[in-house]
Amino acid sequence: MPEPRCLACGGELAAEPAIVGCDRLHGVPGTHAIHVCGVCASGTTLPAAGLAQLDAFYPSAYQPHVVPAGPLARVMAGVQRARMRNWPLSELSSPGRALDVGCGRGDLGAELHARGWSVDGVDPSADACAVARRRGIDARQGVLGALDPLPGSYDAVIFQHCLEHVVDPRADLVLAYRLLRPGGRVIVTLPNWGSWQRRRFRDCWFPLELPRHRTHFTRRGLRAALEQAGFSELRLGTSSSFICLCWSLQYRLLGRLWSDEGARLWFGYAASAALWPAAFVLDRLHGDGDFLHASAARR
Repeated sequence: MPEPRCLACGGELAAEPAIVGCDRLHGVPGTHAIHVCGVCASGTTLPAAGLAQLDAFYPSAYQPHVVPAGPLARVMAGVQRARMRNWPLSELSSPGRALDVGCGRGDLGAELHARGWSVDGVDPSADACAVARRRGIDARQGVLGALDPLPGSYDAVIFQHCLEHVVDPRADLVLAYRLLRPGGRVIVTLPNWGSWQRRRFRDCWFPLELPRHRTHFTRRGLRAALEQAGFSELRLGTSSSFICLCWSLQYRLLGRLWSDEGARLWFGYAASAALWPAAFVLDRLHGDGDFLHASAARR
């Protein structure tokens, strides 16, 4: 059997893991190791997992598949609208046809639909796709490789906190390239393995999300994956997330997420709001936020 390679760039992985951790969020059994690439410094979760194995990592209560209700629903809708005003989603200003990969319950797709976009979605969860369809998205259960649209069908392909979950991110980016019309754009957002928060919190870093996150991208790794797929006009940047510092502190101090529901969740949001200015300043001092973004074009 060939030795595992870096899922971001294809480089050689270190023999010893940089981090060994467990699923702190949902309690999926087992421990999982992250090995760092000697070329791009991205991480790859081992042992490797195929599509059938990935299904077991997502419990029925997996949050991106569950629609919030009441005040939380209004807050989440406001958060999504705010994201649309910020780069890279701000590039999607002129309506067209978009593919939302890993669409989940359809938060992003519903906002694009409201702005005049025709939105297709794909997600492994049948329940999540059913919710997304009720929100105006043509969502189909499965993975990107199982779709059969014509090449050049889309003005935008979006991987919003999705590319880190897939079995082969470079292959998915090649497929995205083929599905875009010339000049169409791919938009990517995912956790930044190169951030100071990841280095500080190690296996207690909230966005690590083992074992669901299979690739842990650095700037170099994401750039390499996009360039290998054929994309040009690459632009990369980072941002400071709202909750991650507070949630990581809970993992470090308590070993679990305390602010998971009810009044404790709202308390967690209030604490996150208090901590966010400090996270923002520290991100700027250390040069990188904890979310990594990319935008690139098909030639």
